Amino acid sequence: QIRRFSKDGKPQALTIADAGAPSAISLDNRERLLVCDNGPRRQVLVYDLKAKPRLVGAFGARGGISSGAPGEVKPDKLYLLA
Repeated sequence: QIRRFSKDGKPQALTIADAGAPSAISLDNRERLLVCDNGPRRQVLVYDLKAKPRLVGAFGARGGISSGAPGEVKPDKLYLLA
């Protein structure tokens, strides 16, 4: 689960519960949240944070290195996201 906190440590309303196993987060130049999901999806998830957070896209093959022919290396088959 990803949550927003104020500068003084108080929880804010923003919560993202569908991000799998987040291992890293960042903001892009369009102020979207990028989340590395190191769970079974093994994708970089893209969230729009305007109003209520919502998943708007993903980068990488769903399932990462285990997708398609498991173990076959391809540019979009991600592994160990951090």
